Order: sequence, then C-alpha cells, then structure tokens
Amino acid sequence: MKDIVKKHLVIAPHHDDEVIGCGGTIAQAISKGEHIKVIIITKGDLSGGVGDLNEIISNRENECINACNTLGIEKGNVKFLKKPDRSLVYSLDFVEEIIHEISIYKPNFIYFPHDMESDRDHRIVNEVVSEAIFLCQSGFLKENCAPMCLQYEVWTPMKNYQVVKDITRFIELKKASIKKYESQLKTLNLVDGVLGLNSYRGMQAGVQFAEVFRVVSK
Repeated sequence: MKDIVKKHLVIAPHHDDEVIGCGGTIAQAISKGEHIKVIIITKGDLSGGVGDLNEIISNRENECINACNTLGIEKGNVKFLKKPDRSLVYSLDFVEEIIHEISIYKPNFIYFPHDMESDRDHRIVNEVVSEAIFLCQSGFLKENCAPMCLQYEVWTPMKNYQVVKDITRFIELKKASIKKYESQLKTLNLVDGVLGLNSYRGMQAGVQFAEVFRVVSK
C-alpha cells in the first residue's frame, strides 16, 4: 500500500514570515518527502523600499520565491493573494478565500501566526485563518477537513506552546533562505534576530536550534 504524503499549508501575512516562523520545520518536512504550499497574504507594497510600486511588489515576490526555493519549495507551490500591506481587515470574503485554499489543498497541517503577535496584520491573519479552520472543521461546509493547526511566532515570542521542533540540522538552510530577503536585510538584522530566537528555543529544549508552535484545538 502506497504511503500517503503529508501536506503542509503555511499561511504568512508578509513575505519572510514563512521563513522566520517555520523555515526549519518546512525544510525538515521536505527532507521527509512531504509536500509544502505557502500562501503570502499581502503584496509587500509598503516594506520594499522606495521606487516604482510594481517593481517593489515584483521584487518582494521574487525574493519570496527564491527564499522558498532555498528550502526546497517549488515556485508553483507559492501563492500570493496580494492584499494591501498594513491595511488588512477581517471580512467574510477574506475568510472564504482561506476556506477555498484549504478545501483545494486539503492539508494535514496548517501553520499561521499566533494571536498575540504585536504586528496588526499578523493578528488579522490569525483571526481570519482561525475562523476559516473552525468552519472547515465544524461540518457546516461541504469543504469539511480536520488538519492539525499550529501557530508560529514571528515578532512576539509565545508564552505558551506545545510543539517543539529540533531544526538544528536545517538551520543553515533557514539562514540561507532568510538571506534571500535582501530588501529586508537593508534595515533589519533578521539573521541574528531570528537565529537568536531559535537558539534560545533550542536551549530551552536541550537542542541547539528549535522552532516552537502552539496547537490550536477545536
């Protein structure tokens, strides 16, 4: 009997959140032959420097594709919803978009930011994805599914979490992936900041580097 390949859906508010929050976990899953899809919610129009807006957006997308490719994700498995940066609002239409993505992909695991993130866009994405997952799991919709839901940390470390992933073997891949976001590295020391958090989480868990996740129950 052929083994069923596990599928992971990573939902990120901005280009680079996917790598910061769970880049090591992504690389680990791919090393096991598992499948990854990444959805970037915003278009990055306010976080790519100055210049022509279309060029900024295109550059942010190319950085993301290159970063994901470094982890082993093919270009066709990265999708951009292109919503306005720093202007996300909760809406039924937004929830339905996420439900649609979940119903098409049918993931075994969904990753998205935790609800106490300091970044407003991150909290909105948490709220929207949480509602979409609830509706998918509730039986109210024909798109019924029950993936394991894991919240990740980006700018605000979580106080409580249940899952610890040892990413020591994949930390160099994560580092290389972060470095693809050249526009962000001009103003943010992402490499030291992100790997510093992963090192701290690893120290807490008795390994060198780790990512942590909060399990969302029904």
